[in-house]
Amino acid sequence: MSNGTLYTNNICDLVASNGVSTLLGIYAQATVKELRDGLAWYATALDEAKVIADTYSLPVLTVVQVACALSPRLRWENNMLEAEKVIRFHASGGTFPSIALYESGAMKLQRTKDTPENAKVLSDFVQLPWSMSATRVNVLKALWILQGHVWVLRGSKVSSFCDNILNHLTSTAVTVDSHAIQAWFGRMETGTYSVTEKYYRIIEADYRTASRVVGCSPLQFQAVVWVVKKRITAQVNKAIAKAKKDGIVWTIEDLSQAEQDAIASGETTFEHAQRRAYLAKLV
Repeated sequence: MSNGTLYTNNICDLVASNGVSTLLGIYAQATVKELRDGLAWYATALDEAKVIADTYSLPVLTVVQVACALSPRLRWENNMLEAEKVIRFHASGGTFPSIALYESGAMKLQRTKDTPENAKVLSDFVQLPWSMSATRVNVLKALWILQGHVWVLRGSKVSSFCDNILNHLTSTAVTVDSHAIQAWFGRMETGTYSVTEKYYRIIEADYRTASRVVGCSPLQFQAVVWVVKKRITAQVNKAIAKAKKDGIVWTIEDLSQAEQDAIASGETTFEHAQRRAYLAKLV
């Protein structure tokens, strides 16, 4: 799973019974444009992959795999743009660390808390001539995929994302990324989040159930929810920024008793309760 906040099992248990209704509530707020964009997102991504594949004489599968390798911690709308940059770099003969150094254990792929301060890792040597939003670790993985080392493409989220793009007409997988997790929790915020494999499957199942209610595929439902969440999160952030600028500071006493009790029990935090309060004023 991605790096960042790991939601604990007890918090997930508290949300699990309401997951479907929470997701349906977000979906119901979609504008006509958001519905159109979300329902077509994966089909559009495949069309973009085909253009890149034709341009560089690559299999569409390879282009999609490169995009999926880059996807963790990358904005969705940048996936194919970043994939084209990496493929262009590889096609132009750009140099990068050999996977043999990683396979042999001679060097680590990325820096961790256990890495000595002055030690070098393979991702330190990744330098493309263009500005990249994707992490250097994921750029290196994408370059290795272009060499045929597809095994570096691992993880439930990445595998689902790849299947959703390649098989958008038939895929039943759900890309449970940070945005999908946050939406399931009803949290309109940014940040990188993950859950255990058990709750990944629970969230995936809730997206499937909710998609059946509205009559679209699971991947289409997830994409629409993502588009709506993106807009609402921006609205909440703007409202909070304006309140701070106007000198409005909320305290715990300004929240409902139910929110205060949830904070006291550890079920939520003041920050999350505050965001819900702002969100309630927006919708």
